[in-house]
Amino acid sequence: GAARTRERERAMPPKLVTYRDYIRTTDLLSLQGGEAAGGLHFHEEHLFIVVHQAFELWFKQILFELESVVTLLTEPDTPTETMMEHVPIAVKRLERCDCILRMTLRHFEVLETMHPCEFHEFRNFIGPASGFQSQQLRELEILLGLRDHERFMSGKRPYMESFEGDQRERLVALLEGPNLKRIVRSVLAT
Repeated sequence: GAARTRERERAMPPKLVTYRDYIRTTDLLSLQGGEAAGGLHFHEEHLFIVVHQAFELWFKQILFELESVVTLLTEPDTPTETMMEHVPIAVKRLERCDCILRMTLRHFEVLETMHPCEFHEFRNFIGPASGFQSQQLRELEILLGLRDHERFMSGKRPYMESFEGDQRERLVALLEGPNLKRIVRSVLAT
């Protein structure tokens, strides 16, 4: 009745939304110019940026899925029966994460179409920047349960040294919170 109509009205956008506006393609497609390094200097630099931005977008989706799984499986005061009803939803979302990770491995094949000499042409422009400095990659590792003593060093420095301020605070908060490894062990023990 009336409640369902109001619910549909709230879900309806206030105006006709276009694909470009909803996805924000204009904003998204303006981010490949390499501005932080003074613009693009070589043709292959564009490919490098696009591939790494694609990684970051997929990491964002994986984090969204993992955080929802953590929430589903750690809701306080949830009876065991109800929590067990959440398990199939969590499994579906984890399977999605697996699918995304498998697909992102193909991104490396695209990068391999760039000859090492072509990468070396613009390497100096990006200085010490490295995928090891990806905030989201570190968040994924922490949410999955990777601990500091299990990590490889990046440039002989602890990974946390690459992050300051809010970034570091977020990583520390994640380290102190629940992670999937612990949650799964707990669920299996019930």
